[in-house]
Amino acid sequence: MLLKPDCIPCVLRMALGALTKLALEPAEMKSLYREILKISALRGERWDLTSPEVIEQVMLIIKTYTGKPDPFSEEKVHLNRTVLTMEPFFKDHIRHADNPVGMAVILAILGNAIDMMLPESTTDIETDLKNRLAVDLDAKALAQFLDRLDTVRRLLYFTDNAGEIILDNLLIQTLVRYYGMSVTVVVRHESTLNDVTLHDVRNVGFGQEVTLMTNGISGPLPGTVLKRCSPAVRDAVEAADLIIAKGGGNFDTLGEQLGELNTDVSFLLLSKCTPYNRFFNVPFMQPVVYNVLH
Repeated sequence: MLLKPDCIPCVLRMALGALTKLALEPAEMKSLYREILKISALRGERWDLTSPEVIEQVMLIIKTYTGKPDPFSEEKVHLNRTVLTMEPFFKDHIRHADNPVGMAVILAILGNAIDMMLPESTTDIETDLKNRLAVDLDAKALAQFLDRLDTVRRLLYFTDNAGEIILDNLLIQTLVRYYGMSVTVVVRHESTLNDVTLHDVRNVGFGQEVTLMTNGISGPLPGTVLKRCSPAVRDAVEAADLIIAKGGGNFDTLGEQLGELNTDVSFLLLSKCTPYNRFFNVPFMQPVVYNVLH
């Protein structure tokens, strides 16, 4: 999805929230914010980019100023630890569900709420996730996704945020248990926002059946642009029977490249903004399974 007018204030709110988390002096914040406001897309001068490509420019400014290659590393550690403490509860929820795979899908999508892009992102992650368990999910889209899994032997899984990755792993474990597929998990090559890198997933507990790789993208892009990915990732895309792409950043970027893909894609995300609400025709924060099948 290319940049919409709604995206500009959203990116600016994210930038302000990110700067606040860095505990900068007021003068430093003003200076950084002034640099961010020079980005042409945030002045309405470019509409041929996706939001993640604009956020990449914001992150480059923040990284250059702070000199930190991963400015939000401590937050990511906190998010992973917090959700890991809840893992037994979620495993039990999957185990006792009438449809364990469907429940694992819902939980993985609900994990997408752990996002620095959300201005109202909760500090009580446990309560927030548990309160969302009763949400509705489009039964037809979920059934289409589950039917597609019957013939999947090689799954490629593009990840998104810290904390969320714990629930992604529960979904992957469930898929391997019920379908016996091999899974390749792709994380960000460079840190950006609270998206996961290889460093962030060391203690997540991925099984031996999972192959981990970075996307190979040079730059703090919170999304996936295939021509910027490593040859290994592009080969994995071609070899996969199905791609699962988590979160808005992967939807925005991969959604603009569907014409280049011969592989089926299922996007799993929450509808976090007005452009998404319109596109998916769902209410705010509704879980979405969006299948693009050939």
